[in-house]
Amino acid sequence: MKRFALPFLLSAASLCSCGGSSSHTHIYDDIKVTKDAYWRTYLSDAFFDPSGLEVALHCKDCDEWVVTKDFRVKGGESLKIGQESVTLVASGLEIPYKIRVRGSFRIACIGDSLTRGHAWPNESYPSYLSSIVNDRFEVGNFGENGISVTGYGGRWDDPAMKYQNQQCYEDSIAYDPDILVVMLGSNDANQWGKASSLFEEEYRKLLSSYKQALPYARTLLMVSPPTAKGNAFDIPDETLRDYVNPLQRKIASDFKLDTLDLREEFEDIADYETKFLRSGDGVHLTIEGAKFVARRVWESIQEMTSGFLLEE
Repeated sequence: MKRFALPFLLSAASLCSCGGSSSHTHIYDDIKVTKDAYWRTYLSDAFFDPSGLEVALHCKDCDEWVVTKDFRVKGGESLKIGQESVTLVASGLEIPYKIRVRGSFRIACIGDSLTRGHAWPNESYPSYLSSIVNDRFEVGNFGENGISVTGYGGRWDDPAMKYQNQQCYEDSIAYDPDILVVMLGSNDANQWGKASSLFEEEYRKLLSSYKQALPYARTLLMVSPPTAKGNAFDIPDETLRDYVNPLQRKIASDFKLDTLDLREEFEDIADYETKFLRSGDGVHLTIEGAKFVARRVWESIQEMTSGFLLEE
């Protein structure tokens, strides 16, 4: 198992500057977390990973919060199922930090027919993903054929039918996942004239709703792959490339999400249209394409979790 060197503890008082050029001895009387750690869900026997965690101390005299890197973690080694927190300690102050510890991670795949598998659900990328993950992970498929971020395009072309209004959305939350793999946007490109003004706003609403409902989960956002020219579903590849994909990248960056850019990865393969997109369809994944996506998702998840999971 990989271990993290935890920061040293500050002394009860320290010298630095608050609210101006003068310096004084800080007397701290409170502590809080100002940024969450990248991971808040762990498998049993893992070690707590403080990466991304930001802790601040309150100076009694100058009434300001001072961010400190000098904190330590109590109870963060060899985590056990049922453990609900670790303790953060700095300058003699302590605060509990909520986590959860499970026997396995749940991966929820969120998306449209590229996730569901269209007419071939047993040949979907989540199906293949479930066959290659190790026994400490499980996979749920919450894709819906014909669905979109805005409701425009796809099966219904109706804003009331956006993904967030569907049962699959509710089911994905009820699954209580630890990792969300999100790929939505291809169907919106079908009616981009109507969807364009809502796409970014609705995508942000969707991600924010997941963050609120699943505060322990971490998200891998996939940039939608290209489509073939003259495809059977009238999804213009130029619209995906020039409008949808850049917005997906922007949203992922703004939310500080892990990203898997399928546009770039597909285009790195010279014959991706014949290898990865079904003949006469031009949108949905072949078996080889689904296996490729599954493998890249699994590799991305392994990279995301490499700092604290038990090594296989």
